[in-house]
Amino acid sequence: MKRITKIFTLGLLGFSLFSCEVGLGSAVDTRAPVINVTSPEMNGNVNGTMYIAGVATDNQELNEVTIDIEENKANGFIKSYKIVDKEWFEKVNDEWIPFAGTEVIGDKKSITWDISVDLSGATSGSEYTITTLVTDMFNNDSRNSKDIRTVLVDYEIPHVNVTSPALTNYATTQAQSANYKLNDNTILNQLLNGTFTISGTQIEDTKCDHLFVYLDTNTTSDLSMYENVDGTMNFNSRAINTTYLAYKKITDKNQRNWETTFNINDFPIQYQEGKHLVRVVTESHDSANNIEYKCQGWFTLWNDADRPWIVADFGGSSKETIQTVYPSCQLQGQAYDDDGLKAIEVEVFKDIDGIWTKLEDNSFTIDLSLRDYPTYYAWSVASLSDNCSFYVKATCTDINGIESNSVTRYMSVLDTNPPTLTVNQSESGDSIPVTGTGDFTISGSVSDDGEIAELKIVRIADGKEATEIKYFDKSYNQWSYATEAGYVDINGNKIWSIPMTEEVVINKLHKRDFTKTFNIYTDFGINGTSQKLCTQKFIVMAKDKGDSATIELVAYGGDTEKPSVTIDTISINGGQERVLDGTIILEPFKTGDYVELRGTWKDNTDVLKASNISLEWDKVSNIGITVTYDDATKTSGKWKSGKITPPSATTAVIYATIKDWGDNVGKTNASFYVSSSLPQFVRISADTTDGSYKAGSEILLYMEFNKKVSFKNGTPSLTLNTGKTATYKSGNGTSKHIFSYTVAAGDTAEKLTVTGLNKTGITWYDTEVTTSTIANTSMVLPTGNNTLEANRSITIDTTAPKLSGISAITSAGYYGLNSEIFISAKFNETVNFENLDDLKLVLNSGDNVKTSSVSKSGPDTVLFKYKVAEGHEANPLKVSAINYGNCKVVDIAGNELTDKSISPLTTSINIDTTKPNTPIISNLINNSVIYDNAGVEFTIDYKESTGIKKYSLDGGKSWADYSGAIKLLNKGTYDVTAYQEDLAGNQSDEATTVKVTVDRGQIITSLTANKPDGTYKTGQKLSIIVTYRKEVLVSDESYLVLNTTPARNAKYLSGSGTKKIYFEYEIQDGDSCSVEALTPKSFSGTITDLAGNNISAYTTIASVTTPNRFVDNKEIYVITKRPEITAVDFAGTEANRTLKITFSSKINKNDGNIVITQSKTGYKAPAVLSSAQYGDLPKAVQAYYSEGTNGSDSSGKSDVLKKYILNFNTDTDNATLTQLFINAGILTTSIPVYSNAVSIAGNVMTIDLSNTYKLPVKGASYTISIPENLINDDITQTNIASSYTKTLPGVEKPLVRINKKNETISGTTVTQPLTADVKMDCQTPGAKIYYVDGSSQYSQRQLTRASDYTNGYANKGMPGTPAAPTTRSSLYSKSFTIGSNDTSKYNVGYKVFLRARATVDDTNWSEDSYETAYRTVIVFNQAPGTYNYMWIRGGDKTNGGVSVPNFPFSWNSSEYDKVRAMTKYSGNIWYWVSWNLNTNSYIGFLSGDMPNDAATNGPKNWIWASCAWVGLKENYPIYPGESFYFVNVSGMSGGDLGFQGKHTESR
Repeated sequence: MKRITKIFTLGLLGFSLFSCEVGLGSAVDTRAPVINVTSPEMNGNVNGTMYIAGVATDNQELNEVTIDIEENKANGFIKSYKIVDKEWFEKVNDEWIPFAGTEVIGDKKSITWDISVDLSGATSGSEYTITTLVTDMFNNDSRNSKDIRTVLVDYEIPHVNVTSPALTNYATTQAQSANYKLNDNTILNQLLNGTFTISGTQIEDTKCDHLFVYLDTNTTSDLSMYENVDGTMNFNSRAINTTYLAYKKITDKNQRNWETTFNINDFPIQYQEGKHLVRVVTESHDSANNIEYKCQGWFTLWNDADRPWIVADFGGSSKETIQTVYPSCQLQGQAYDDDGLKAIEVEVFKDIDGIWTKLEDNSFTIDLSLRDYPTYYAWSVASLSDNCSFYVKATCTDINGIESNSVTRYMSVLDTNPPTLTVNQSESGDSIPVTGTGDFTISGSVSDDGEIAELKIVRIADGKEATEIKYFDKSYNQWSYATEAGYVDINGNKIWSIPMTEEVVINKLHKRDFTKTFNIYTDFGINGTSQKLCTQKFIVMAKDKGDSATIELVAYGGDTEKPSVTIDTISINGGQERVLDGTIILEPFKTGDYVELRGTWKDNTDVLKASNISLEWDKVSNIGITVTYDDATKTSGKWKSGKITPPSATTAVIYATIKDWGDNVGKTNASFYVSSSLPQFVRISADTTDGSYKAGSEILLYMEFNKKVSFKNGTPSLTLNTGKTATYKSGNGTSKHIFSYTVAAGDTAEKLTVTGLNKTGITWYDTEVTTSTIANTSMVLPTGNNTLEANRSITIDTTAPKLSGISAITSAGYYGLNSEIFISAKFNETVNFENLDDLKLVLNSGDNVKTSSVSKSGPDTVLFKYKVAEGHEANPLKVSAINYGNCKVVDIAGNELTDKSISPLTTSINIDTTKPNTPIISNLINNSVIYDNAGVEFTIDYKESTGIKKYSLDGGKSWADYSGAIKLLNKGTYDVTAYQEDLAGNQSDEATTVKVTVDRGQIITSLTANKPDGTYKTGQKLSIIVTYRKEVLVSDESYLVLNTTPARNAKYLSGSGTKKIYFEYEIQDGDSCSVEALTPKSFSGTITDLAGNNISAYTTIASVTTPNRFVDNKEIYVITKRPEITAVDFAGTEANRTLKITFSSKINKNDGNIVITQSKTGYKAPAVLSSAQYGDLPKAVQAYYSEGTNGSDSSGKSDVLKKYILNFNTDTDNATLTQLFINAGILTTSIPVYSNAVSIAGNVMTIDLSNTYKLPVKGASYTISIPENLINDDITQTNIASSYTKTLPGVEKPLVRINKKNETISGTTVTQPLTADVKMDCQTPGAKIYYVDGSSQYSQRQLTRASDYTNGYANKGMPGTPAAPTTRSSLYSKSFTIGSNDTSKYNVGYKVFLRARATVDDTNWSEDSYETAYRTVIVFNQAPGTYNYMWIRGGDKTNGGVSVPNFPFSWNSSEYDKVRAMTKYSGNIWYWVSWNLNTNSYIGFLSGDMPNDAATNGPKNWIWASCAWVGLKENYPIYPGESFYFVNVSGMSGGDLGFQGKHTESR
């Protein structure tokens, strides 16, 4: 800590002491005086000014009170005061001088005093000891006469945060509040009202004193109204000077995790209603009276939101808006409250004969106190099961007794049984009963056990039969478009909504009748072309109010009966009508004649129109027809043609055709003769009417002539397209010869045709004029309209009808009980049925299972309906046979179906009436309680993999889809059940309900102790109190395992069956818990809830989190022995190296030095010293070192800073040298405990070894000596002395020394150092050095041209950085030589680049060391002139002094030892070699003599070279490691190089 040097400012309360006069014979006073220091508190905190106060008393007379204040560090602050005779004195320079202090109050036996000491210069964390001593006149003392207490300077303000409620800034709160509305559960926790709690945390480095929480309505963060008060701790004065709504003062011990409660009644009345933005401000004081004022944020206060509310989204809000519900369904509702719900009351009222009557059995109250007063609860009530009206009234009450507004919902119960539909129809498939005007009526009734909602009918349009299956789905969307007038839907079908009669109820059965008349023209659009009167299909749907539906197919046969037409009479030119009987002969027609034809018509419907009858006479057609009706039915009548110009022919055959709108066609013809002399064969026709004829039928054909004709010489016959012959029957001699054909089995003809006339030898002649004959060759079959097939349509069909196929109309899928399946049977031709109801399909879904009904759905098709009954099963459904019973199936010809076999039909329909097996709920135990914070997960085994899977968490009141494992996380009681519905709609039984209660969440709410924070000793007892949120039972043998050393237990004491359990720990000798605060680690024993559920796993001590842990509430330490060192170790890297010493308890600095001594074993002296290191050494050591440079960077740039290099001939392990270092104390580092390099945190002392106290050698062994009394613990016990041996991590970087020699002079012989020696040293004991040599040679640079001196030249550069050394590199073992002694290569330069690193274990390596060495060569070719020898001077600049240490030469002539001698090679060639140049240099040549002392002082006389290039030194620098050849260059501006006498110098 920084020493405090500020002069104290003392504020003194006046007090005095009395001297005492004792008379002879008085009793001797043996009672000691008593000192009672009232301020500061023991181990208290002070801020700026330390206020010391107390009371001193004695039974007779006080002598003096002394107060000594000392900072707890070396050379720390010291002040002393004393009171004598109620006067203050201060000790200055060991002398007591009067001091103007505060008044001392009292008399000779008792005084009250105080003093204020200025500590404003102290740093936070500074510690002071105050020793107060009182003496009486007899110098009596006792332990009560002396008070020693420690205080800590604290300038750190506390820091408070509000954790609940969530606060926001004013703008955010304002924006959120504007959108708030009542009864909104999404903001349930964002509004404060009623009684609410504000809680938070506080960070304080010492002790908290008290905390204010203010609530005000300020809209900014301005706190001046709180900060600008008198600064005192008087809360009442502060309250008067500030504006707030409410406040609380908190003085609890646990202010680090605080909470305080406000009630709406704490606020002014105007804030107890409406919505308000409230600011929260905290003012925190610590025990040193450091104060923090902080605006924490804003919240919305809305007391109106304190009322709970009910939500019920079912039913209507009034009788007028009543809504329907299913019987016995669950009606879901919710209740909400921000404080917690206490109860929900649900009442059910039923309309009984117009009186609303409460149903007690259906009404209930939910007690939510058993569910820990939830803020939200989902409730449900079952709707009534019978068809009736009822309402539900719900109310809730919160934990404070506030009742919600009641909610009432009105409902009526739907009927879910489908209605019964009856359509009045004699027999399905009968012809449609159309009136003469085209009207057609469908009527019937709908009955149900509930209200009937609607009836709809859709007519399937002609050609849209494929769409009919869609309408068997009540949900098909096209049904919704039905109107009373009819709506043509997207399929082209027309849908009607059918009105029904008023509902009548008989024996609880509701019934409504209906009648709907359609017109086949206007409603169905039947027109004989695009829409014909063929089979008409209707699908009828009846629905009740419960949305149950019955759908039936009603089919009517179309018009299959042919209409008939006759041609009866003919009249000529409007004259008499003559009957066309086939024998009439008319006179030949004249030009201008016209005829008119008349006849009758008949049909079973009234759809005959004039255009439906057509006439054809020869090639004349489109003859106008006038039609009349016989009566109002319009089903028969007469017709009359217009005026027809008769064709020119002897025979007239007139054809009449009638076609109804069922596309049925009736035909007839008539003929007459025009008088002619020649007989003619006119046509072939038939007396048998058109139609189909079976075997045994007689078909009468005839040949018609224009007059009476006879035949002879044989009997004619007609060959037919059936392969048979029609034989002559009668008519010879008339105009009509009749032939008979009896249909035989196997005969067939789509249309009977005469293919040949058998006439061989036969002669036809005029009966009346026998001589008039018809040539045999002229007796050929007529053509055109006179053929049989042209005027008749006779079908020969002797084949019985067959069933061509059976197909399922109902779509593929699964169908269950009461499902209706439709199957169609198609015959190979149009058929009619007798006793159609007897026709049934035999199915495989059970024993003797048959279809339930059948209807004709087309000329060749019937539709079967199968209604699934109980016990039916088929997978898939198959049709195995047809049971005809008394049903006959005949075709138009009357052939009866005889082959009643079928190909079995396998459908994609599955029949399933078996309910699935009951689901099984796994991983839940009935009546269990789940305390696990992860909740509980359960699965349900549904026995069928398909279908609907449902589960319920409320006993079946509401259901959800199951898709996988369900996790119950939210607290509450769950009644878990499940059911399954298979694809056919069969529902399983519900699974047995499993009741599970989830009570997750922290069960332990807090841990604390009955003792205050502090340090406790042997024999003291501590009660540890564990609080649970519910009552628990604890076994008597239970205990808490504590974190003491050795581990101790706190044994169960009391509280089982309550929420607070007490455990007791008695401190024993040797117990320790002084590093970390005391805390329970675990619980051992059995703990259950009151129901007996073992909850030990969920009440672990480790599960308790901040702020409920023991250490959050108590800071207790246990110390029963002196602090001991438990660990000593180096830590960190070289840049932040520390020594950590761990003690057994929390410690404080006391006094003494930590001494760290490097082991002498293997010690080596440093090879290189910095200037500072060198200067600190004794001269005896300095004598071993010489000034120079050493080292380079990784690029080869030399480090030219001055260093001191160990003389090359001395090794680092030289015994004399190493002992000198040891004697100099180099191996010992002494660190005062009070040094700033020493810090203490808890029980760990950390010593910074990165700077001042950096240890000299990495990898060396060090002895760490800890003296006794270096530290003390919280009860002032000190440590014992101890020492430890540790190895400092790392390996020292190796150092490379190169013996950089100059030339030597012996007599007049000069020898140049062509080589240099290298040594490598590492101070780490046992280290090995690996190195890589990156040397290169450089040839001589010839400077023989003037341009070489005027233009200059470049450095040839360094060799590349050597590779990183590894264990495969060169291992250094002894010194080695660089360069070459080959004199023939005397002029070669060398650049040596070495890279080395050291290791002890081949794994951990030192930093890399780089060193460069240069053999620089200068050659001069010039006669020396006056003197016989050549010398060199120079420097690292072109002139002036030298800045590089140990540079080999100098420009200064007085530095006699800085001139270098050259060696004569031959002739006038001189050279000089140096290893000492490591930077660019500049030289000059001298001619000099060689005196006897030349080796140390150079020449005695010399002459400087001049002229030529001498003045251009900056252009020819000497680059280290290179070779240079200098020669006189003629022609330069300065003249030739020479040694002129005027440049002579001498010493």
